[in-house]
Amino acid sequence: MNTVIRIILIVVGLGAVILIALAVTQETYRRYQIQKEIDDLKTQAEKKEKNNQKLEGLIGYLKTDDFQEKEAKEKLSLQKEGEKVMIIKEDNQSNNVNTNDNSSFEAPSQPQQDQRSNQKRWWDYFFAD
Repeated sequence: MNTVIRIILIVVGLGAVILIALAVTQETYRRYQIQKEIDDLKTQAEKKEKNNQKLEGLIGYLKTDDFQEKEAKEKLSLQKEGEKVMIIKEDNQSNNVNTNDNSSFEAPSQPQQDQRSNQKRWWDYFFAD
């Protein structure tokens, strides 16, 4: 009877060790997956932070007077008081600008003013072709 009890205890003990080993293995794998997910989220957060810094820099640039002046000149054809506008006409027969002939350059005495209202210019800017 003693040997039967010992065999039963050994089998129960081995079963307990196997169950504990399986539980530890599952827990270790679960922790590995969680750590991997944490690392992925940290990487994503770093990318988002870099993107936010780039966007903040862009916003800072867009708020500068230089940018606003450049956009007003390019998009709305506005100019500062006292500035002179020079119009360069291209020769239709060739793409080269003739440097010896000054007739291709015109300096208007009065800058051309856009007669549209400010609201109309903005409307055209956003919704025109």
